[in-house]
Amino acid sequence: MAAPARRWIFQVHLWSALTVGLVLLLMSLTGALLVFRPELDPVFNRDLFAVAPGGAPRTLDDLVVAAQQAHPGAKVDYVRLAREPGATVQVAFLDKQVVFLHPATAAVLGRRGRYEGFFGRCEQWHRFLLLGSVGLFIVRAGAMLTALVLLTGFYLWLPPVLRVLRTGLTLNFKLKGRAWHFNLHKVAGFYAGVVVLGSALTGLPQSFDWLQHGTYQGWGAAPAAELHSTPPAGPAHPVALQAWLDQARRLAPEAGALMIYLPRKPDAPVEIFATERAAAHENARSYLFLDAYSGAVLRWTPYAESPAGVKFYLTALSYHFGQFGGWAGRLILLAGMLAVPILAVTGLAMFLQRGRARSA
Repeated sequence: MAAPARRWIFQVHLWSALTVGLVLLLMSLTGALLVFRPELDPVFNRDLFAVAPGGAPRTLDDLVVAAQQAHPGAKVDYVRLAREPGATVQVAFLDKQVVFLHPATAAVLGRRGRYEGFFGRCEQWHRFLLLGSVGLFIVRAGAMLTALVLLTGFYLWLPPVLRVLRTGLTLNFKLKGRAWHFNLHKVAGFYAGVVVLGSALTGLPQSFDWLQHGTYQGWGAAPAAELHSTPPAGPAHPVALQAWLDQARRLAPEAGALMIYLPRKPDAPVEIFATERAAAHENARSYLFLDAYSGAVLRWTPYAESPAGVKFYLTALSYHFGQFGGWAGRLILLAGMLAVPILAVTGLAMFLQRGRARSA
């Protein structure tokens, strides 16, 4: 590419980075803190997540009633059940409060808001910058600008000839000043950029519904038909919640985790997500929809039979949360997030040094 065009791309890279830098830094640091949340949260809050194994489990109806008594006046959103011995049952409400229960006694172990506690605050910073809808808009714009910064950075990283490719892949500790900052920026940007770009791009479908649906359809997944429960004539009473759970376990006997979403409208179906113990990643979900009143199966889609678009989106979701590739995947994502401060510091240092050189 001609030198003028390269200079123009450099300007786009520079000013986009200066614009989004602080947001990217906050998102990366909070993202790094959240990578091992699934392992660390139960360790630091064992009283909420673990009980002594043993005893026959109470029915789902008993558990939901106990949670409602502990948090009266709020409407249940979903129930999360895990098959691991000693795991607690989590009943989440629409107001973002979660009640933790003993599966065998229905005893309430505690209550916590989704954005409470250390990791909850980190998630709130990561998603909203503690600014609500305004913060969500800033994060969305920041994710798109981050992708622009990284893509232009990759182009600028490319050496003019392949003979000097090695200089962009290795650190040169003999360099000083601006040359050292430039070398460190290029090397860290190459290795971390792929990870951070993947995280930014996989975060976008979670922020924009139209992009999520576009991802589905772009990979060949036709929009699914809308499903409805059929309220009976006369007084409408859904079947026992336990019947929903029994149906899910019949269809997904190897499920390690179940998420049961209660209907929000009289004609809405019951939605159940099931993830098998041996799943490829933690969001490799099978989807079950039930009639809330009869318990009849409206649609059952095992993960293996899901359209490519759905599989792509769920895999991207796992990548973004560090739930893909086991411990190695999480460590790679953590390293990528922790490299962002290096890019920010070296980039800002070069910008300031460049300004001083011009004014000298």
